[in-house]
Amino acid sequence: GTGCAATAPATLPPFAEQVLVPSFLNLTRKDAEQLAQTAGLQLIIGTGRFDARVPTGSVVDQSPSPGRRVARNSIVEINLSQGPQISPVINVLNFIYEEVAEGLKTYGWDIRLVEEYNREPYHKILRQEPPAGLPLAAGQPLTLTVSGGTTLTLQVNLSDLISLDAANLPVDQVQRGALIDLTLFWRALRRINTPYAVFVHLLNADGQLVQQIDTEPGAGTAPTPGWTPGITVTDRYAMEVPIGLPPGEYQLRVGLYPTGQPLNRLPVADPGQAEVDANSILIRRITVLP
Repeated sequence: GTGCAATAPATLPPFAEQVLVPSFLNLTRKDAEQLAQTAGLQLIIGTGRFDARVPTGSVVDQSPSPGRRVARNSIVEINLSQGPQISPVINVLNFIYEEVAEGLKTYGWDIRLVEEYNREPYHKILRQEPPAGLPLAAGQPLTLTVSGGTTLTLQVNLSDLISLDAANLPVDQVQRGALIDLTLFWRALRRINTPYAVFVHLLNADGQLVQQIDTEPGAGTAPTPGWTPGITVTDRYAMEVPIGLPPGEYQLRVGLYPTGQPLNRLPVADPGQAEVDANSILIRRITVLP
């Protein structure tokens, strides 16, 4: 013969005793055990862990990781998913959200924040849904209503000329004869040639005007032709609630018009986050107390 047998090595090279670790991830336990047998590996099952994405009973992790070379008959440890972690909702009412955010993360819930106008400190938790004590699986929403403070985001664009970015209203419930304090935050979007006046209107439920202020911004000290584009102009008002006003709900509205032309209001190009009617911007509904 040609001595073929003589050319075969007497011992197998070392890597022939090694096998490639396959991926067991997402397999059921039964399929994982079959795959281990085929691959020439031994399988041990770890303690398992919660996982919202991998179905209960399927493999969530393995060690060694897929693609590693190991000696035949080596042990691979796998952990099976126990499904999403389910925990009773904890009571977070009256906490500031940022104080409890890290702790809440550990439960795996989908935290949703809803801000609302409130005199309580910023981001104080006012309501929670579901309430404390109910079981909630990881990945499910926990909705927290938090104080947005007393600044209202408006982002109203008036004629691509001026933006009413926000307003601050320290109280939205007032006694008759008291003052409504209102601060408007304007911003010129480009140079303004025309002097504009601000109207601040208080309307009753029927839309009738019961009190008004008309003035150029800053009580005349900050006329619009002097505004620098992009710079916020802080504009404060104090409106007296008429002493004879019936208690109930009223609308506080503002807008702009060329000085001396109150019927020629500056058109709203984009209402942003505000309710706008006839180029009059709703700041907030106000309660006049009995």
